[in-house]
Amino acid sequence: MVGRLVVERLRAVGRELVPFDLAEDHDIRSDDDMARGLDGVIHVVHPAAVLGWHGETAEDHVAVNLLGAWRLLDRSVRAGVSRVVFAEVLGRPGATG
Repeated sequence: MVGRLVVERLRAVGRELVPFDLAEDHDIRSDDDMARGLDGVIHVVHPAAVLGWHGETAEDHVAVNLLGAWRLLDRSVRAGVSRVVFAEVLGRPGATG
């Protein structure tokens, strides 16, 4: 959702991207996936989260939204990433305004 928009906008201005998405077999809960995904990356934009729309449990929320974000920040420091933009998007299906 938000990630797709970010990708579209950054590509439109000529940025080279390394998308990292569970739909493409990348898992923010995996240290190995995270290390591979950050190899050679200079900047990170992180809008990823589970929102509970697909039956995710409280444990899924903690594993992805909390620990996943912490893992990303930790791995970004180790990989020498110079900037991380973090956005937490809250909402529910069909919500307006």
